[in-house]
Amino acid sequence: MSKKFKKIDPEVRKNTILRIERKEIGVMDAARELGISPHTITKWMSRWRDGNFIERPSAREKALEKEVEKLKTTVGGLYHYIEQLKKTAESKQRMKNANTSVITADNLSQFVKRVK
Repeated sequence: MSKKFKKIDPEVRKNTILRIERKEIGVMDAARELGISPHTITKWMSRWRDGNFIERPSAREKALEKEVEKLKTTVGGLYHYIEQLKKTAESKQRMKNANTSVITADNLSQFVKRVK
């Protein structure tokens, strides 16, 4: 049978270490409060002093980051699609306004060139 380890939030670890360093609480009291071994807190403190106290993102944070990246990609694609639709609509409007297919009395003036 394997032993289950209690997961302590990185923020709680950091606050516990700071409280111990400020002498607000002892290592034994902190261990009792968190329901963990005093040796575990001692390891946290040595990592903190060495600068190796790394707060790793949780599985939920990793999943959310992946979802954000996926949504950014989707939004980027939709942005380009909308820009293409705008260009197409502008092009259609220009062609509609051109009146170049038939010369009539109404649009004759735009085709007449002045002789010098």
